[in-house]
Amino acid sequence: MIKTLTPQRTSDPHGSGAWGAPRSYGAHRGIDYAVLPESTVLSATVGMVTKLGIVYSDDHSYRYVEVITPLQYRIRYMYIKPLVDLGDHVSVDQPLGVVQDIRQRYEDITPHIHVGVRDPQGKYINPEIYFGER
Repeated sequence: MIKTLTPQRTSDPHGSGAWGAPRSYGAHRGIDYAVLPESTVLSATVGMVTKLGIVYSDDHSYRYVEVITPLQYRIRYMYIKPLVDLGDHVSVDQPLGVVQDIRQRYEDITPHIHVGVRDPQGKYINPEIYFGER
């Protein structure tokens, strides 16, 4: 099980998983954490599951779980098969989902999950700053 959000995905042929790393659309708005496929992802916060979504419009197999915290921060965990349902209340260390193998889409990428955080105004913030302040 993934208890801590480390280590970050380092550079591979698809770039870096760091906050603000360059992307074709602009800066990377989250952090990619290197994990093995089929690992269980645990919630880093308390909150409620507000979205169970699809990452890519052209491939509905890659999923995400979004949790809103009591202070209205939105934490999105991407590339996980959900183990929770919409509206579920979650606690710290509760299983959210199982890591999907992103290498099936990008052959030479490091397996990882993407974690993005939005503040109550909807602005993306560095997850390490958010989790460091908890």
